[in-house]
Amino acid sequence: MPNRVIPAQAGIQTLVFQEYLKIAAIPNLWIPACAERTV
Repeated sequence: MPNRVIPAQAGIQTLVFQEYLKIAAIPNLWIPACAERTV
């Protein structure tokens, strides 16, 4: 099992998630609309 690959992928997902938070934190009205699409 390539355990060393998991942290790299998790790191990339973390960076993308942080960028998403930066974008989503600005338009507060946009978050509920996105949440409805996700669910």
